[in-house]
Amino acid sequence: MARTNTERLRVVSAPSAVEFVSSDSAPAPDALCAVAITELKVNRPGPAAARFLAAIPSVLRELPGAEGLVAHGVRVRASRLHFTTYAAFAGRRQLDAYLAAGAHGNVARALRGRLGSVRSVRLELPAAQLPRSWAQIDMVFLRSLEGRAGTAATGGQSHGPAEAAAERDIAAESVWDYPRPPRVEPTAERVEVSLGTRQIAETARALRVLETSHPPTYYIPFEDIEMASLTASTATSWCEFKGRAHYWDAAGIRSVGWSYPEPSRGYEKLREHLAFYPGRVRARVQGEPVIAQPGDFYGGWITSRVRGPFKGGPGTSGW
Repeated sequence: MARTNTERLRVVSAPSAVEFVSSDSAPAPDALCAVAITELKVNRPGPAAARFLAAIPSVLRELPGAEGLVAHGVRVRASRLHFTTYAAFAGRRQLDAYLAAGAHGNVARALRGRLGSVRSVRLELPAAQLPRSWAQIDMVFLRSLEGRAGTAATGGQSHGPAEAAAERDIAAESVWDYPRPPRVEPTAERVEVSLGTRQIAETARALRVLETSHPPTYYIPFEDIEMASLTASTATSWCEFKGRAHYWDAAGIRSVGWSYPEPSRGYEKLREHLAFYPGRVRARVQGEPVIAQPGDFYGGWITSRVRGPFKGGPGTSGW
């Protein structure tokens, strides 16, 4: 039997990437998407476990073609018989249809009882806040479970190393602990920015601006940016704290970033630094893809290091 299990595990091993589906009908950044995260654990080896493992490839094949799918991922930890599925759909109807039928439902039902355990959460998130890494997915999953504290949803089970690490991240930074007026601080995190497939900025000496209710904004030194890729715009705006911002265009994209040529008193460090809108470029922090702050005005960077709720979405203008 051990040999059969090993063979099955080879079959179900899969990349742990989170993929976003390209579509002409992709939801708007503030559109609510229906999200499901399911954790499957096999507790007892044997013939029943082998049958379960044999069903996993059907989930891997079926998920990418589901109607209304916006993002998906399957993480396989074969050595621990531990599987996590993540799916975001354009609406509840599409998510309900996927969970009720097909391979995913069959696998989850087969696992219940003595064979193993299932923990699942469902929630709605703006498209701009959908998790884009497994660290972010773990964090969303744990937050949702914590919201059910004291109920049967947690099953009294302890978290593994990945979940424990995510819990530490949850406690690390709440944007509601940031000050107002905002604070400027240096960071040694590796920050990367790309236009399409071409990287135009990389630094380990960015500045973070931290303000109540906002995810951090990263300012990169001009010296670490391929400035020839950018064109100074005539557009400006006024910040009550930092002063007048001047905008930069790139490759036919208007206002991909901004800078403060003459920052206000107390924010002089921002001079000759530029911040990018993560929704208009591809940005990474420590290799983790950045999620854009909701809305089309603010330029905060959402990563697994911070937690909201974040200002910028509908109904938050007064925050």
